[in-house]
Amino acid sequence: MSETKAIPCTIFEHVVWMIQDTAGAPRRAEILHGECLLLFTSLDTLQTYINGCAEGTESGLHPVVFSRNRKEFGRAAKEAVRSGVVGALFDPTPGSGEAPFLQFSRLER
Repeated sequence: MSETKAIPCTIFEHVVWMIQDTAGAPRRAEILHGECLLLFTSLDTLQTYINGCAEGTESGLHPVVFSRNRKEFGRAAKEAVRSGVVGALFDPTPGSGEAPFLQFSRLER
């Protein structure tokens, strides 16, 4: 997946969503730099993603809040980095291969 547009900074002042599976693991994607969380700016875009997944809603994928404001986003991003995530892809569309990327930490070269 690659960056296709800028991520407006105002989204961090609103609820940002992520997808979890039935085991509580967040949905991730692999990009050139490493693993990224899939984050969504609305429940509509999140549900569109779940509906477009090959496994669909039968897999038990469900929405959870990633953050509610900028401060909470920063804490959640730091926690994600500790789990090995390098950043996030925002509002991805299944199978498109493109979504805006936000780097959470310095990438190793």
